[in-house]
Amino acid sequence: MKKPLIAMLLSLSLAYAQSLVINDDFEVNYDGWTETGGFTEVKAHAGAAYSGSRGMEVTSRKFPSDGAVSEKGFYIDGGKTYKYSVFVKHSGKSNETFKITLRWLYPDGKTYESAVIATAVVPPNKWTEITASYATPSSTVNQTFFITTNSTADFSFDKFTAAGNSIYKPKEQPAPLDDVGLKDIFANYFRVGSVLNSSTVNNNGIRANMIKEFNSITTENEMKPYATMTQSGSTDNNIRVTLQSAANILNFCAQNNIGFRGHVLVWHGQTPDWFFMDNLQNPPNGRGGSGVVWASKAKMEQRLESYIKNLFAAIQTQYPNLNLYAYDVVNEAVSDNSSRTSGQQDGAREGGFDDGEIAVNGSSGASGWVKIYGDNSFIERAFVYARQYAPPTCKLFYNDYNEFWAHKRDCILRAILRPLWNKSLIDGMGMQSHMGTDQTGFGGSNERLEALRMYSEVGANFEIQMTEMDVSTDKGAKTLAQQGAQYRRIFEGAVNRNNVTAVIVWGPNDANTWVGSENQPLLFDAQNVRKPAWDSIAKLIPQAQWGDGNNPQLRCCGYGSSSSSSQPSSSSSRPSSSSSLGPPQECAYQTSWCGGMEFANVTHNTAEMPTETGTCVYISNFEKIQPSLESTIAINGLENTCGDEWGDEPGGPCQFNTKPAAQDGGYYVFVKTGDVNGYIPEEATQPNGWQGVVAGSKLNCTSFATPSSSSAESTPILLPQTNVVRALRATPLYYNLKGEPLGNAKPSNPGVYIEKNGKQVKKIVVR
Repeated sequence: MKKPLIAMLLSLSLAYAQSLVINDDFEVNYDGWTETGGFTEVKAHAGAAYSGSRGMEVTSRKFPSDGAVSEKGFYIDGGKTYKYSVFVKHSGKSNETFKITLRWLYPDGKTYESAVIATAVVPPNKWTEITASYATPSSTVNQTFFITTNSTADFSFDKFTAAGNSIYKPKEQPAPLDDVGLKDIFANYFRVGSVLNSSTVNNNGIRANMIKEFNSITTENEMKPYATMTQSGSTDNNIRVTLQSAANILNFCAQNNIGFRGHVLVWHGQTPDWFFMDNLQNPPNGRGGSGVVWASKAKMEQRLESYIKNLFAAIQTQYPNLNLYAYDVVNEAVSDNSSRTSGQQDGAREGGFDDGEIAVNGSSGASGWVKIYGDNSFIERAFVYARQYAPPTCKLFYNDYNEFWAHKRDCILRAILRPLWNKSLIDGMGMQSHMGTDQTGFGGSNERLEALRMYSEVGANFEIQMTEMDVSTDKGAKTLAQQGAQYRRIFEGAVNRNNVTAVIVWGPNDANTWVGSENQPLLFDAQNVRKPAWDSIAKLIPQAQWGDGNNPQLRCCGYGSSSSSSQPSSSSSRPSSSSSLGPPQECAYQTSWCGGMEFANVTHNTAEMPTETGTCVYISNFEKIQPSLESTIAINGLENTCGDEWGDEPGGPCQFNTKPAAQDGGYYVFVKTGDVNGYIPEEATQPNGWQGVVAGSKLNCTSFATPSSSSAESTPILLPQTNVVRALRATPLYYNLKGEPLGNAKPSNPGVYIEKNGKQVKKIVVR
């Protein structure tokens, strides 16, 4: 796996780290490179490698100006000279003239200039290095490179580098205590994130703040349908996609190991008109003119599947090490008009073109989806395809605004969340959370926290993410202290709910916000300085409970892995922010098992625990597609058996009174886990993780844990390395996506299921 940028630079000599500021080798990711031109394709290819295993191949060019492009403002300073190098090759029959063009943006944010910094005549089938030295004017930003030729022939390029003094300065030592970010403060609770766009990703101060404060990034507009759909070359069963608008942000996240939250697949807004038209062309005489012919439902079904399939494939191909942990599958599909949400109605908007304005009947924004489908039935279809094509680790969400409004909230629960949850098609609800400072009244924190409670009760594993949070000061009518109090109320509500897995603030600072900088709605001022609101939420978590927000191991319990349905209630499964019991034990003894698919977690149960520290523990399996696990715990020789996390076996939560052991100065936890049917998953040996041997029909594991008085950084459970024997099933077994067993008969109801045949595990779709 390619190292994060900081690690890569630090692994070099100091002189070299200060010299080489760009080193795109395309061995893992596309490094921010994408296509120019509507038909052009830029792909990594083994046959395009100058060195290493692969390079980039540029094909399907219609014009000489079509080629490859990448923004490099993250690395390049205006006014400084850099030496650039790239290796190129083509397979034409005659010489090709290659051209390297550099474009930059002036501080006014509107004026662009460009210059051809290098040209070279390149013979056929020969790798040729093109070099140039150049300095853009001082204070310029958004430096973008283009590679083109004098024809439309295919070509390859590899090893794009730049040498000079970079603005990017990696830290050689861990950040001091006062330099931790929100991601670390809330590390044992949920992700804390923000949003970037094509401009802010090139802002030095914003980028540095993102790396320090957040472990989740969402694109503001760059992954919305109008930015990712390509009209040229699209057909009903093959909607072409592009990541051009988001490439720089995706690369930034991949290089810095920051989780990425996708927004959005299906939306009535910011979706091009041609996508809804019968011939995949824009209305010839405008939206209100003659010639508007909407596509059929059958055609839209093809387009919907193709678009979702191709977009997930593009992300996984171009940025395979991107931590795509969540995606908004459908956005804002429910009307604000109570006449459309009452009774058994599905809340569908008015059908038609979305103009962003209030429709005739009082609902906001008409929907092309409703125009074609006639109702909101497209929502389930979108989730079916998203479940089929999304990576298994990517959680799927419905996202909406005014989600606290009683009539709209109840419709979302009744018509979308519960039905999709019962069919294992959805993982959670996205609450946009744009708000003011009021605690009571319409849109106040009381209504929002009540909605949070109700959404949380959809299911034990059902996740909530606050996806677009900001708190307006109403142009200064409200104080920053009032704003901070509102942020604190919402964050405290999230901390106290076990299934909140992310809180995303919609903007990096007060100078970059959709509601206007005069409303000062965010956690950082225009200079990226922490505001009182930052302090108010940071004080929620005692310093002893802070963690490492960059540590990917925390995903098992704090970052959206499904919580066990046999867990205690939300109030007991996380440490209370006001608890006097010391550091949280959740994650303290975590370790992975079976190739990272299952997680075991030994923790204090604070709700049940008497005053003596360490008098009650439980263990829970956070598994994904390996159901029917049985867990046995022996505490100082006394065995107790509990059921697996899905509740298929008797016993309930694994909770034990260890007061006698605690009085003796500590306790040991011996754990045996195994599949009651004798099946042992592939890759059951994980470094520093759970390992074991087959005894009878169970996988037995024995472990030693440090005494309960240890801190949150206690030594993880380690097991002796042993051989693993696999028992194979003779016939396939089927499960739903919650892991609930369905038997050995292939399901007949439409949906997505898990099929396990021996050590082969795969998703299947029944239509």
